[in-house]
Amino acid sequence: MPKIRLNNETGKVLGVWVEPLGEDFWMNPEDRFTLATVTPESEDSDEAPFEVVFHDSGVSVCVNVGYEAVVHDRSGARVDCGHQRPVEIRQRWAEAAERAQERPPAP
Repeated sequence: MPKIRLNNETGKVLGVWVEPLGEDFWMNPEDRFTLATVTPESEDSDEAPFEVVFHDSGVSVCVNVGYEAVVHDRSGARVDCGHQRPVEIRQRWAEAAERAQERPPAP
């Protein structure tokens, strides 16, 4: 099971997106996550199991092998999509979804 450890050594909340699953996790300062893929033993790939991309919104971890990814916190507890998502992000996304629903359908 390939794994990668992520450490937030910044002084701010850091968004982590796991792709291609489209899941978001949020790290507070000093947080540490471990991301692992569930990979069949029969799968043998020369491809790097992860690709890490840094961007203005945080970090994206692209899972290149396996069919599922799981994220654990420092204590080893599994965390779910949206873990520690800041309230202002939740509000912004909810407002954007409402505006999208108000738009007339495309012809």
